[in-house]
Amino acid sequence: MGRRGIILIILAFIVVIVVISVIALIPRAHLVFSIAPTEATVSINGKTQSVKNQQSITVAPGELKIIVSRNDFGPYTETVTVKNGQTYEVIGALDPQTDAANKLMQTPEAMEVLQRVTDKKMRADTGKVTKENPLINDLPINDKYFSIIACASRKYPDDPLKIAICIKLYNPEAKQSALDTITGRGYKLADYEIVIIDSSYQQESGD
Repeated sequence: MGRRGIILIILAFIVVIVVISVIALIPRAHLVFSIAPTEATVSINGKTQSVKNQQSITVAPGELKIIVSRNDFGPYTETVTVKNGQTYEVIGALDPQTDAANKLMQTPEAMEVLQRVTDKKMRADTGKVTKENPLINDLPINDKYFSIIACASRKYPDDPLKIAICIKLYNPEAKQSALDTITGRGYKLADYEIVIIDSSYQQESGD
């Protein structure tokens, strides 16, 4: 190999290194799709392509409006901001509108996604309830004369995100002591639905 050939090889190597370096500097993020049904169309900031369950695609970082759709299904929509180098998992289940669509949701892969969607919603709901009712982080509170626990709301029985604070009295004279325990921890009684349960008479009252 002559000198010229060696120089060309070196130049080609340098070009490859430069190209790889430039590509490495391009901002990018990744979306991984966990979807039911397992094949659908996704629109990301208006750009559309087909995706399959567990498929990963590369996107530019920033705010992304994601719409997953398919014929015979109601769409799943999510807006998320992803950072450079981040991998974000899109977990979404479309709403079946026909019998044929319902059948597509019965596959093992789709059922697994549905379970994950349910778990995600439950975690989100739990976080919301805790944020709106920080007292429950201190519960249960057990005393010789009373106990304080979170319980279902009496005012909003059909709303699973609403809770009450149930005070069970073992001694009817302990009511004020129980209320003072709550306020003594820095919580305002007016912020909560308080339900008093007098166990000696099995009577309930709301404060």
